[in-house]
Amino acid sequence: MDNIFPVVQKNFMELSLFLSGLDLYKDLQKQHVLEDVYASLLKAYTLFDEGLCEAVPVCNKCNKNKDQLQKLVGIIDKCVADEKITDEAFAALHEFLDIIPQVLFEMKMIYLGSLSKTS
Repeated sequence: MDNIFPVVQKNFMELSLFLSGLDLYKDLQKQHVLEDVYASLLKAYTLFDEGLCEAVPVCNKCNKNKDQLQKLVGIIDKCVADEKITDEAFAALHEFLDIIPQVLFEMKMIYLGSLSKTS
């Protein structure tokens, strides 16, 4: 767990910075930006699902966040294929941006809890 936590946390922080640096309404009209967003979200989901979830038992709240991210990846994938962003995708991205700090906080608490158990 010591190795995967920093990787997942760093990825979520980078994703948050990347997404918050975009003008979602303007930049996501560009196909290459839409593709970059999709790739970043897919990487975050893969790390979250295959890395973090194997490293520690996760709670229902984490599973809910992971499911929300999976749904968002699917929505953005469809937008990439259709070469246009949808209102549903805008709304889902905004919702996801709101939960990134929550996900980081939850990961921090799980990590700190695991340190106290090993001490």
